[in-house]
Amino acid sequence: MKPLKIGITGVRGIVGETFTPELAVEFAQAFGTYLDGGRILVCRDTRPSGPMIRSAVLAGLLAAGCEVVDLGICPTPSMQLAIKWLEADGGIAITAGHNPWRWNALKFVRGDGLYLNPTQAEELLDIFHQGEFRKATWQGIKSSIAYDDPIPRHIEALRSAFNVSAILAQNNTFGPKSQPAAPSAPAAPVDAAAADAAPAEATTADAAPAEAATADAATTDTTGQPADITAANGAAAQASAEASAADSASPAADAAADGASAGDAVTAN
Repeated sequence: MKPLKIGITGVRGIVGETFTPELAVEFAQAFGTYLDGGRILVCRDTRPSGPMIRSAVLAGLLAAGCEVVDLGICPTPSMQLAIKWLEADGGIAITAGHNPWRWNALKFVRGDGLYLNPTQAEELLDIFHQGEFRKATWQGIKSSIAYDDPIPRHIEALRSAFNVSAILAQNNTFGPKSQPAAPSAPAAPVDAAAADAAPAEATTADAAPAEAATADAATTDTTGQPADITAANGAAAQASAEASAADSASPAADAAADGASAGDAVTAN
């Protein structure tokens, strides 16, 4: 069995199977009859079948002698608010809500902007099933359809109901988004005894640089070089001087030895 669901908010089904243009015309006529004519708002969603269903609904309402205001593609809550603003007697929203694209539906709203209650929905269904609809004569059929857009006014109503500045400041919804701060690492637990001993350790650590400076001063001479390096350099210089003196003394000793040998030879002769 092909599904057609009828409830207190309206009727819905699969377009081209159970939800047909004839069904939309008859439900629109039944609703126009239930309201005894009057001003009726119509809106729809973006489903591919929307334009076809809209035309059927407009035809049914006009046939019942209603004054029609077409809101075009419009959220159902915007139409519900516009009923009061435009002093309408009711409205029909052409939308199947969360259902897939092949579905469509009619939702009926009364003069206070709310859906029909169970009793009112039963009365509308009785009119639909009986098929006795209000029929306007050729002089009574409205020759034009009015158009309106309630969305800007709906947005202004929301702005007046909420503190927009506070929301923007809190969530930065429409402004440049800043990167959230990185969470700080949890603090390490502190040992009370170690905390008490810390000042003494800090004092010892503070004194260490002074001791190091004293040691550095003790091992440095006026040339800016460490004392042990200076001493090593002096010892090397002294050894070099002694080696030079030894080298100078060696030729003189050889000459003296040669002279002595010559003298001895003369004496012997």
